[in-house]
Amino acid sequence: MSPGGSSSARRFAISQIAARGPALDLLEDRSVAPRASRVRPFDGTRKQSDELVAMAVMIRAPGGAPLRLGRVVLAHEHGTYASPKSAFPLVWEGEAQQEAIIEADTDFDVEKIETESVSFEFTMDGKPVSYTVDLALRSASGRERLVEIKRDDRDLEDPEYRLKLAHVAEICRRCDIDFQVLLRADIFRSDRHRRNAAFVASRGFTTIEAHHLRRFEAHRREVGSTTSLGDLAEALEPGSPVLGEAIVHALVVRRRVRMDLAGRMLPSAPVSLH
Repeated sequence: MSPGGSSSARRFAISQIAARGPALDLLEDRSVAPRASRVRPFDGTRKQSDELVAMAVMIRAPGGAPLRLGRVVLAHEHGTYASPKSAFPLVWEGEAQQEAIIEADTDFDVEKIETESVSFEFTMDGKPVSYTVDLALRSASGRERLVEIKRDDRDLEDPEYRLKLAHVAEICRRCDIDFQVLLRADIFRSDRHRRNAAFVASRGFTTIEAHHLRRFEAHRREVGSTTSLGDLAEALEPGSPVLGEAIVHALVVRRRVRMDLAGRMLPSAPVSLH
């Protein structure tokens, strides 16, 4: 299924949300800052005019589901990933995208994850172009970041493809949406960070009972907002450090505990409670 092929996907002109700015060929002109006072007002009674140019059409899947549901057999690695931060299985293609999902799953600042749920259609050099975002991330503050994931610089050698990404970046800038091209080497800070994130993410669906949350709140009242991994695990499951640690890791994914996963996950490792 092509991007936007679902009849339930929402389509709307970027001109309805974009800040006024220079022509699209002036890419990355940051002298024009998107802000509410510059947003073009929506008037459903008028068609597009010279004053309201549709730079592009954005397509969003309902609820954050992947737009491309009908998948073919691929030559490279692909699969799905389950996360408490998504209502749908997160599809991935290639190890770089899978690792980016794992990093976002364990990133305290990421509240919601979507894959291939946002697409753009626009014209480039007089030709229609479509583009689907690899990863859409939303922070707790509501800020959205769209991410294109690449293995390395060699995936960006095609000048026409780089121009397409530049168009997407400019469209996102005008809509006050963050856009990022992320290389695999930049996903994790170290090999330890990669291993720890994968381990913690694997425990994201560990069962958290009501009494665990009560013990969590009692521990926070006792020690404040900072404690250690071992002390929190003991408070959650007295006498069972393995289960207690698994629950702590699940709370990391569910954004109740913040922990530096680039460090060593010893019982003495500091964690913050939220």
